[in-house]
Amino acid sequence: MRVFIIGYHWVGGFSDFAAEGFRDNGCETALVYENELSFFQKARAALMRYPWLYRIAGILKKKTSAVYRSYESGRRAGIASRIIRQAKHFKPDFILMIQCAGTSAETLRALRDETGVPIFAWFGDNPFNWVDDSYDDKWQFFDACFAVDRTWLTPLRTATGKPAFHLPLASSAHAYFPVRTVPRRYVADIAFVGAPTEERIVYIKALSGCDIKIYGLGWDAYFEKYPRLTKQWQGPVSSKEGNMAQNGATIVLGLYGKNLATSVGQRAFDAGASGSFFLSERKGQLTDLFPEDALALFDGPDDLRVKADYWLSHDVERTAVAARFHSAVMHSNLYQHRAASVCEAFISLRHG
Repeated sequence: MRVFIIGYHWVGGFSDFAAEGFRDNGCETALVYENELSFFQKARAALMRYPWLYRIAGILKKKTSAVYRSYESGRRAGIASRIIRQAKHFKPDFILMIQCAGTSAETLRALRDETGVPIFAWFGDNPFNWVDDSYDDKWQFFDACFAVDRTWLTPLRTATGKPAFHLPLASSAHAYFPVRTVPRRYVADIAFVGAPTEERIVYIKALSGCDIKIYGLGWDAYFEKYPRLTKQWQGPVSSKEGNMAQNGATIVLGLYGKNLATSVGQRAFDAGASGSFFLSERKGQLTDLFPEDALALFDGPDDLRVKADYWLSHDVERTAVAARFHSAVMHSNLYQHRAASVCEAFISLRHG
């Protein structure tokens, strides 16, 4: 089977890991990016490790916004044309859009007309909440949608008039795996990998006194309001560094955004693939996908503190739970398993 994936640069490597999952299933796979980074975006991304330089780059972008928008508009048009040519040349069995946040209706129409194959969309974020991009003129071009959260399925079926399937995120065994020796800088009682929100900071504050390391973009914006974060924040991490961070922590913390009503983010599956002990905010998707004895869950900040203290002091029990969670992720929650589900859906839809 030949799969043409139009990815979206997103924290966590969603598109790359999805493509990897199809290849692991024996599919011939091409991956291109609808939001391919420009030289300026790559340069600004490289500055993320240096907060003050990153802020200066942001200020310069605002001051030259009109010029930048003109440049970016022309560049994106060129990317769209190239994607259409590549898709036609690749001759896929189907096209899979990851998030489809920046692809225009005109590009989708051209993809459909030039290739004549089904177009699927896999949403890792709620498409009805995107402020900068509306899908209203795009729904007609999707032959099926996949969503990580069950609550999005009915709205998707209503919007498209086409099938919508529940397809959670997953992890990559190529990027996340147990590591025997971890550099000292990654060792901590508790680690959290993700973006900052006021709600997440409430949970972090509940763990006062614990050795916590936080990884991800944007936490420096909260330093003035929450000075303690200056010592806890370790900066953004690559997948390789994220694997080390999770292996180095006694507990990996699971906190989620409001957009995920019942589901969890990719970091939950990454924690399992890395063999880490995962202490998570209670979510229905976890209890749907994993056996009870593989989970450690909490309800609210006060309960988090109680559970963290308990699991930090019960090594044998904690190790056993982590092993069961790792086994469950490896058995049926890698991207190769999700890719197989997409292929099965394609075959089913093709045969009516």
